[in-house]
Amino acid sequence: MPDKSKRSAWIKLMIILMILVLAFAGAGLFMKYHYKDIVESKIKTELNNRIIPDIYTNIDFTVFKTFPDASVVFYNTTIADPLRKDSVLLEAEKIYFRFNLIDLIREKYRLSRIDMINGKMNLYVDENGNENFDIIRQKTDSVKEALSLELEKILLRNIQINYDDEKSENYISAEVERATAKGKFGDKDFDLETSGNFHLKQYKLEENVLAENDNLIVDLVMNVSPTAGKFALSSGQIEFNSVPLEVSGAVDYRKETLVDVRLVSPALDMNSIMDDLPDDIADKLNPYAFAGEPFINIHLNGGYGGSANPHIEANFGLSHGKVEHRESGIEASALSLKGSFTNGNANNAATSILRVQELKGVFAGRDFTGEFSIKNLDKPEITLSANTVLDLQKIKEFASLDTLETATGSLKVDIDFSFTPGNINQITASDLMRSKSEGDIYLQNVDVKLKGNNAILRKVNGRLSFNSRDVAIQSLEGKINRKNDFTLNGFAENLLPFLFFKDQQLKIVADLHSAYLSLDDLLKQTEGMESNENGEYRLELPAHISCIFNMEIDALDFRRFHGEEVAGEAILKNQVLHLKNLRLKSMDGSILAKGTVNAAGDQVKVTGNAYFSKVKIDKAFYQLENLNQEALTHEHISGFLTSEMSFSASFTHELKPVSKTFALEAALKIEQGELVNFEPLRDLSRFLRVADLSKIKFETLENDISIKNEKITIPRMEVRSSAADFKLAGQHTFKNNIDYHLEVLLSEILSRKAKKKTENNEFGRIEDDGLGRTTLFLKIYGTVENPKFAYDTQGLKKKLEKDLKEEKKELKQVMHDELGMFRGDSTVKQKPKTERQLEKEKKKQEKEEEEKQLEEREKGKFIIEWEEE
Repeated sequence: MPDKSKRSAWIKLMIILMILVLAFAGAGLFMKYHYKDIVESKIKTELNNRIIPDIYTNIDFTVFKTFPDASVVFYNTTIADPLRKDSVLLEAEKIYFRFNLIDLIREKYRLSRIDMINGKMNLYVDENGNENFDIIRQKTDSVKEALSLELEKILLRNIQINYDDEKSENYISAEVERATAKGKFGDKDFDLETSGNFHLKQYKLEENVLAENDNLIVDLVMNVSPTAGKFALSSGQIEFNSVPLEVSGAVDYRKETLVDVRLVSPALDMNSIMDDLPDDIADKLNPYAFAGEPFINIHLNGGYGGSANPHIEANFGLSHGKVEHRESGIEASALSLKGSFTNGNANNAATSILRVQELKGVFAGRDFTGEFSIKNLDKPEITLSANTVLDLQKIKEFASLDTLETATGSLKVDIDFSFTPGNINQITASDLMRSKSEGDIYLQNVDVKLKGNNAILRKVNGRLSFNSRDVAIQSLEGKINRKNDFTLNGFAENLLPFLFFKDQQLKIVADLHSAYLSLDDLLKQTEGMESNENGEYRLELPAHISCIFNMEIDALDFRRFHGEEVAGEAILKNQVLHLKNLRLKSMDGSILAKGTVNAAGDQVKVTGNAYFSKVKIDKAFYQLENLNQEALTHEHISGFLTSEMSFSASFTHELKPVSKTFALEAALKIEQGELVNFEPLRDLSRFLRVADLSKIKFETLENDISIKNEKITIPRMEVRSSAADFKLAGQHTFKNNIDYHLEVLLSEILSRKAKKKTENNEFGRIEDDGLGRTTLFLKIYGTVENPKFAYDTQGLKKKLEKDLKEEKKELKQVMHDELGMFRGDSTVKQKPKTERQLEKEKKKQEKEEEEKQLEEREKGKFIIEWEEE
C-alpha cells in the first residue's frame, strides 16, 4: 500500500509539471502571437524615430530565450556608415530588446535591457570632427508615451570595437569578450556599475603605437548626472596586463569632454606582471626570476576628443628590485629606479618626454648607475648614460651569451649615448650610424674567444674613447693566442652597428705594432696545434671588416720563413688584402714588395711584385721550403741573389697550392754562386769525363726566367764557372722533367782533361788547343732523378745556320761598302749617296730617255715638240 501511494504521488507530480509546462508553453505562445506585432511595431518605430533610423534586419519576438523577459530579437542587423560608403557603423548577429512580462500584460511597454551578441562597431570621426555615430538621436513624439526607455542593463558579448579619430589621430581597436553596464538609465542622476574584459589589440596616437595585444579588465562604479553632463567615479579598478590600478576622478561631457582622472597602483606583484607579458618577451625573460616593489601614479587632466588630448603626468619606479639568472645564480640586486612621463605643454607625442633617472643597483658585487630618456615620440630622441665596471665572465653567464666560448676580464664603462631612430619599435643600423656618443670604455685583462673560432684574444688592455660616431683606439694591446702580441692606435668607424646588427661594415684605421707574429699560430685550423710545417691551416678574410694598418713588426714567422723589421701598409676591404710598400729583412738580405691576397672566392688568389736584394740563396731555398721540390735544394746551391719579379698564384683556403695557376716573370742576378753535388751536373761530368763538376763556382750570373703552365723556362745564357764556361737554355717542369741545351767550347773540355788550367786564377785560364772556337752541343733530358745526355745535332744545325746567315750578311755588307753592290737588299745597311753619285744617276736617266724616244721614231711614230715663244 505504501508503494502504491508513493507511485500515485509521483504520477500526480508529473502530471502537475506537465500541466505547468504546457501552461507555460501555451502562455508563451499566446504572448508571442498576441504581442508580437504590437511590440515589434513599437520597437521599430521607436528606434527609427528616436534612436537609429534605417536599420536593415530580420525581426522576431521570443519569450523562451530570454525568460523571465520577453524580447524583440533583431537578427543580422546592419547600420550603414553615413560618412564612409565602404564601411558600416554596426554589424550584429543578434540584438535583444528585453521587456518585463508583467509589464507587457499590463500593456506597459518599458524597455529594460539590451543585449548585443557577436558583432562589430566601427566608430569614426573625420578630419572636421564629424562623427558617424551622430545619427543616434532622441525625438519627442507620441510614441514616447507608449514606449518608455528605462534601461537597467546593457550587455555586450564578443563585440569588435574600432575607433578611428582622424582629427585627433587616435586609433583604438579592441575586442569585448563580455561587458555590462547596470543602472537606472534615465534623465535623472543615477549610479552606474560597469565591468568587462577587453583585449586591446592596438592603441595608436598619431604614428606611435602606445599599446598592442594587451588585456584590460574594468570594474567601475560611478554617479552619472545627465542633466549636468558629467559623471564621477566613486570607486573603480582597472587591471592592465595583470597590473591593478585604482581609478578616481570625474569626467565632464557637456560641451566638450573634460577629464580629471587619477590612476594609482596599489602594492604590485612583480612575478604576476612578468607572467602576463606577451609570449615573445616572456620567452626571453623565462631564464630569470624577478622580485621588487614597482609603483605607478598617473594623472590625466584636460580636454579629450577631436584634436584635444588631456595632459598626462605619470611617475613610476621600483624599489628593492632583484633579477636572478636561475641557472647560474648570478643576480643584479638592490635595484631601484625612478621615472616620469609627460606629454608636454602641447599634450601630444611631439612634446612627450619619458625619463628614467636614478637607476641604481649592484651586479656581481659592483655598483652601477645609469639614466635614460626619450623625447618627442614622433621623432624619438633617445639618450642614455651608464657608469659601471662589468665583469665579463658574469655578464656572459647572466646574459647567456652563447656566441662567446670564453669571456674574462672587466670593462669599465663611462659613456653618454644619444640617437634618433626612425621607428622606435624597430631600431636599425642606420639609426646607430647617426648616433652621437661621448665617453670611455677601458678594457682590463680581457680574454675573449668566439665559438667556432680558434683565435683567442688574451690580456687585452686599452681604452676606447667615443666621440660622435667614431671610436678612438688608444694603446689597445694584448695577444692573439699565446704568441702574437699587438698594439693598436687609431680609430674605428661604425662600431656599434657592427656589434648589434648583421652584415654591417666595421672600418679600422690604425697603427699596428707587434714584437712578434706567427702566421702559423694565427692560421691554424685545429685548436692547440703547434706551429709546424705539417699543420692544417685555414685562411678566411672577414667580409664585413675594412682595415688600413700602418704596420711595424719586429719579427714574423710562417713555417720556415723568418722576416725582421717588417714595415708597410696593409689595406683590407671586401675580403681582399692589399699590401703596399712592404719592406723587410730576410735571408741575410732585404725585400721590397707589393701585392694582393684575394680570399673572396673559392680560391685564394695572390698577385704581386717583389725585389730581392742580395739574399742568400741557400737560406732562401730553405725558408721557402725548396720551392716544394727536391731536385735542387738549399744543400746544393749557395750565393747571393738580387732579383726583380712579378708573380701570381692560387691556393685553396687551406693554403694548398694550385700548381697550374703559378706564373712568374723574374730577372735574376746571382753573385758568388756555387753548386755542390747537383745530380745532373755530376752525371754530366761522367758523360764528358770531367771530374770536377760536382762542385763548381761561377761568376756573376744574370738571366730572365719565367714560370707558366707548370713549366720553368730558362732563356739562353752564358755561365762562367770554375768548371767550364758554357751557354745554357731549356725547360724544367714541376714534375721534374727536364730539357736543357748546353753549349761548351771543346777547348774547355780538353783543357780540363789535359789539366792545363792555371791554378792562380779562381775561374781558370783556357789554353788554345789549336782547334779555335770549336763548340760542343749537348742535350740533357729526362728527369732530374734520371737525366740523359746526348749530342745536340739539332742545336748544332741551328747554330750553323745562324752562323752562315751572319757570315753571309757580313759578306754582303763588305761588298756593298767596297763595291756598291746589293743596294736593294733590305738586310744590307745602305750608305748615303754623294753629290757626284746623284749627278751621275741624273745624266744616266736623261740618256735613257733620249734613247727611248729615238726608238719610237724608228718605228714610225712622230713626236712633235713645239718651241715656246
